[in-house]
Amino acid sequence: KYSNHGFGLLGLVVEAVTGERYGDWISRKILSPLKLTETRPDGPFVDGVPVARGHSAELPLGRRVIIPGDNPTNALAAATGFVSTAADLVRFFTSLDPDSKHSIISPASRRTMLHRQWHDPHAAVESYYGLGLCLGSAGGWEWAGHGGGFQSAKTFTAMFPGRQLCFSVLTNASDGMAE
Repeated sequence: KYSNHGFGLLGLVVEAVTGERYGDWISRKILSPLKLTETRPDGPFVDGVPVARGHSAELPLGRRVIIPGDNPTNALAAATGFVSTAADLVRFFTSLDPDSKHSIISPASRRTMLHRQWHDPHAAVESYYGLGLCLGSAGGWEWAGHGGGFQSAKTFTAMFPGRQLCFSVLTNASDGMAE
């Protein structure tokens, strides 16, 4: 099952096995081949690149607090360090569609990722976990995606396999309704 700490350990394993920093390896093996030019494996961005500032939830203070978007996640970068744009998230998730012509994962592996492994009993809508993806359907259309959140932002990206359709919602508040 999903574990941020498990992914953090996986990043350290990648470093131990490859002899490279995790961020350098993931950039070379994943980000560059997929042309994800607006994605970094960890913050902060280099000077001069604009980064959205996020906001805390309105409660318990009764007001939102601005949280800078330049916090490195260090050893947890593999779990939660990625900084990206909606365009790059759509590009990445589109590459996971088994019908995609541009992917670094085989079509057979992408089909396996879309198999429902277990039901999510806590979701607001009927959904399941696949391998690395959340799965569900809406109006008879199957979707596969994933959400993210860290400190001051929430996101949700979903693609509709075989339909050449994908969307990404990014919010800059920890209580944003991205889903």
